[in-house]
Amino acid sequence: MATLTAQASLTVSGISSDDINTGLVSMTPTVTEGGITSVSISTRSTAGEKIIEADHYASGTTVWLRNRSTSETVTIEITSGTDAIVLGPSTWAMFPWKAATDMLAYSTNVSEEPVLEVGVFV
Repeated sequence: MATLTAQASLTVSGISSDDINTGLVSMTPTVTEGGITSVSISTRSTAGEKIIEADHYASGTTVWLRNRSTSETVTIEITSGTDAIVLGPSTWAMFPWKAATDMLAYSTNVSEEPVLEVGVFV
């Protein structure tokens, strides 16, 4: 289980005869498995580059994808041999995934390697 704790601390002195100290701790919601990462998509063919392995997840998984490129398109293959999602520049998608086959991505552009943000939540 992942837990993120944000903490801020403020110490002020010299403006009065007494020091001022304060602290704040914020607990955020947790994610049981997975998380978000960024992947450079260097594959140019429809064979695709594996971005998520089905063996690591089960039905009921939620996937977040965001194309961080401002000019390139990324194609996502969700089922074997099917181009299911085309993410244009600066677009995103979030959807339930059955984890039946590996998820692949590719871009046909030769001038830039687009960066794909990939999030997996169980």
